[in-house]
Amino acid sequence: MAIQAREQLSESDLNILQRIEEKHAQFKAQVESSKRFDQSEKDAANVDTREEFDLFWQKLSSTRENFDRDHETGCGLFGRRVQSGARSIQPFVAGFSPIIEMVKDVGAPFGGGAVGSVSLLFAVRNKDTRSAISSIQASLPGLKLYEQIYDERHELDKELQRQLVKVYQAFIIFCMSATQYYKRSGRYRWMRAFLPPNDLTDKEEELRGHIVNLRHRCEELLAKDVHTIKKDSQIIKKDNQIIKKDNQGLSQSSSDRYAFPQASVLPRLITDEQPELQQRLDHNKLGEVQRLLNLDGFSEEMHRKNWDKHCQMIYYDEAFTFPLCQQLRGLQLQAFKASSKYLAWKESNQSCLLILVGHNSASLENEDNCWLSPIPISTVEDLERATKKPIHAYLAFPSVDGSAFVVVPRILFQLLKQKSVVLRDETKYAELQGSIHRLQTLVKGQPTADGDKIQALVDVALQVVNFFDEAEELYIVVDRADRCRNLRGADHRKTLLRIFVQMVEAARCKLRILTVVDARYWLVEAARDELGETRKNRVIMHTMEQQYFET
Repeated sequence: MAIQAREQLSESDLNILQRIEEKHAQFKAQVESSKRFDQSEKDAANVDTREEFDLFWQKLSSTRENFDRDHETGCGLFGRRVQSGARSIQPFVAGFSPIIEMVKDVGAPFGGGAVGSVSLLFAVRNKDTRSAISSIQASLPGLKLYEQIYDERHELDKELQRQLVKVYQAFIIFCMSATQYYKRSGRYRWMRAFLPPNDLTDKEEELRGHIVNLRHRCEELLAKDVHTIKKDSQIIKKDNQIIKKDNQGLSQSSSDRYAFPQASVLPRLITDEQPELQQRLDHNKLGEVQRLLNLDGFSEEMHRKNWDKHCQMIYYDEAFTFPLCQQLRGLQLQAFKASSKYLAWKESNQSCLLILVGHNSASLENEDNCWLSPIPISTVEDLERATKKPIHAYLAFPSVDGSAFVVVPRILFQLLKQKSVVLRDETKYAELQGSIHRLQTLVKGQPTADGDKIQALVDVALQVVNFFDEAEELYIVVDRADRCRNLRGADHRKTLLRIFVQMVEAARCKLRILTVVDARYWLVEAARDELGETRKNRVIMHTMEQQYFET
């Protein structure tokens, strides 16, 4: 989002930002001089950007884990607590980042204090801080979308600016108050629990109230923008009909050298001069693809929530912090990501599919989770932290209805959503519409051979991949392909991997797909010859057995 209208922020709102930044600076100075805060907490207070935040928590997690390994027996409980704190805060910072960036855009040079505030709050390492932040996070979904529709010209946009300032102010105050509260003694907090709601509770409620108001403003903006899109689309449609009729007349009376451009080119000619209108047309096409793929109920926010729940389930699973079993966390996880197998996939100069097959230790064979799941989770984190974030899709298989006809469209739509401009190729877009329509007809119509349905799904997948040219890098990360079954028990595990194989073999772009398979539920090694490989070095299958350390 590019906002060029700082002057639209009122003088009173700029003064509010200035005062809260001054208070935060004073608070940081107090933290720096206080003996109640250790050095890691003081460092956390000086974090100003999302990038600095990621580096700080990565360094802190590694440092604490090394210290714990040297000074405690077992598997490093304290280090894991720090890592758990980092993984709890990351989804929140990702969700709150749009607010911070929008404040920075309209209120520069102010807006740098929020990341340091929340980082310090988590650095005090109190489990109640994660609970408080989680309750606030529940109000945040959807803000990433509203960034894209914010255009500053409407009165509602100005009201959104005012509401942003209120949220930012309340957030900084809440973080500072919560930090001071949780640094007090446990006895003090215990005694406060028996008293009426305290000042911190009031500040938390006030912050949530401002966030709810912000969402309301955003929803009003979205409704305004949708109305504008519909209106502009009707105008363009009418103009194109008129020009097309004129074109037919010119074509009959003129030679080809002087003929009017073909009708299929006209939308491009019109919208080249109206980039905002072109973006709206892209949005309309993306919405049509979503409808055709039967993904009307799919939202990026809910998809992210489900992924975050999956991550928390993996990292907080007590069975996978068992001290006598090998764990892919911290340094061991980083060591694997530096291994030849992983780098052969990550740094391959051609499209490639990496299938990681995990064998849990015999002592954990009854656990539903796979010990390799931290790999796809960490891979997605790396992709989203990258300076130039590549186009990527991610998915953790659900416990119900994980059929290929459900999950593959979700993966493909994620790719298109991140670069909807590719849909401007009218020929390819029309072909994709036809292929999706055929797929849905086969899936929803009269009983049809599975082979026909699967081939229709493959056709759609290959056409989506074909929208991206040789210069593009795409990533697909899928955890637990062994769960690819539908509600009636139809086994789509092999089907899913065969689709992935065809995608990496046909892609013009560099398409890298990573998936984890739990060997307890599918011995995929035995099915290697049935995956339909026709090109060498496009599929890497790597098996890893979890070690058990004897006492």
